[in-house]
Amino acid sequence: MNEDFSSAFQWPLQDSEILRSLEEVYQSGDWGSYDGRWNKRLTEALSVFFGIQFARTCSSGTVAVEIALAAAGVGANDEVILAAYDFPGNFRSIEAISAIPVLADLKPGSWSISAESFSNAISDSTRAVIVSHLHGSIADIRSICTVARERNIAVIEDICQCPGARIHGQRLGTFGDVAALSFGGSKLLSAGRGGAILTDDPAFHQRARIYSERGNNAHPLSELQAAVLIPQLDQLDSLNRQRDQGVQKMEKLLAPLAGCSLGARDPDAEPAFFKVPILLQDTSRKQPIVNWLRSQQILIDHGFRGFAGRSSRRCRSPVDLPVAIDAARGTMVLHHPCLISAQLDKILAKLVDSLQTH
Repeated sequence: MNEDFSSAFQWPLQDSEILRSLEEVYQSGDWGSYDGRWNKRLTEALSVFFGIQFARTCSSGTVAVEIALAAAGVGANDEVILAAYDFPGNFRSIEAISAIPVLADLKPGSWSISAESFSNAISDSTRAVIVSHLHGSIADIRSICTVARERNIAVIEDICQCPGARIHGQRLGTFGDVAALSFGGSKLLSAGRGGAILTDDPAFHQRARIYSERGNNAHPLSELQAAVLIPQLDQLDSLNRQRDQGVQKMEKLLAPLAGCSLGARDPDAEPAFFKVPILLQDTSRKQPIVNWLRSQQILIDHGFRGFAGRSSRRCRSPVDLPVAIDAARGTMVLHHPCLISAQLDKILAKLVDSLQTH
């Protein structure tokens, strides 16, 4: 008989501070206001947490990337580089402003864009690069920023999967010109939906505001959403440490197993895990493993499909993409709530069993 793991994947967590915020915004009547004091409190809290001057909330992480591109001055027929393995919404955000996606490869041993491949993909038409820190891996953001600034290319950090993560003690989202956050239902900071952009550049912040205003704010975050995010931000670092401890336990259990990898761990990083990746060398095993784990009520998914197979009419691929192609074919991802669950050991036992027998 299967274990009941339903409580292991409950998200968001039941939390008295979140409930108190909801009750307060309801009793005050602020839930019916437009861009009120709760959004102001949230943007102030985000500015303090990330140590940046400006935060602006919006309706989703995908919209945040689109606003960031517009704030960077990207327009029709400009080129924007992104990893060939990335969230599909980033590709579509580039298309939404009539720019051209240009594909670069991943850093070996990770799920984030390679600095070398980015550099090789630059053309005279390149105006921006989207740097997604995916699946707990962290891009070589310092090298990317160095190259980008030499070439007058805007750096947009996508930290939708990793709010709170650090490298060399500095928060991700504070290296580039502007960063995008997501508050989607399953994200580490969850309001069911929503997002934000972060920047230290007054010009970026002003252009983001102008792009969003169409008689009113066209991409708002509600006061109810803002209210539930503030207490979550207070708990984020603590929960990220707990999730990382769960991943370290996974790493020890999976290390002896041939044919699978969780990627390389950067000793200077404090990662944040939204979906924990497992890369299979034998890609034919992925579907049977996913099917069996789901039959055991384990919440595991395929990774992203990637963009390497997309038509040349939609994007440009000036460099080879072997790491990204392997990632698209072989990646499975385990959902983050299990990492802080009391049932983690049982879940990991099922995972090891599946990797040994399927």
